[in-house]
Amino acid sequence: MTYYSEVKNGSISNSASIRNAIHSFEGKRIEISIQIAKKKRSVEQNRYYYGVVVPLVTAALIDSGVRVTDGNTHEILKLEFLKYDIPTENGEYITMVKSTTELSTSEFMDYTAEIQQWAAEFLGIEIPNPNEQMKLDIIDIAENEWTHD
Repeated sequence: MTYYSEVKNGSISNSASIRNAIHSFEGKRIEISIQIAKKKRSVEQNRYYYGVVVPLVTAALIDSGVRVTDGNTHEILKLEFLKYDIPTENGEYITMVKSTTELSTSEFMDYTAEIQQWAAEFLGIEIPNPNEQMKLDIIDIAENEWTHD
């Protein structure tokens, strides 16, 4: 269960709801975690990622001979940029991959910026920023069509 609240004068606004939730675990051992709520990635960020970033990277990977789908590309990008290690008791590490759904809006911006830089360096493609249109020179296209009549 997750509850969001504001702290004012040392109290929380929905304490009755939280108290009721705690009562539902009567007799059980529970874990309570309190942290500052972070804003999850936005719908616009999600559209940009799946509508621009992933398809452009997929196309570039296909052009370089890698057979992938958008879903594969998403997994490749997560593995490249969202992996982290968890230490074990014996001094070893387990590598984990964070889900993009866990990212805050600013973390998601950092993630897509890293992908843009990587794509430019290693795939030779430019991924436009959100709300940035890729421009085609319509006049040149039209002139070329007229000259080929």
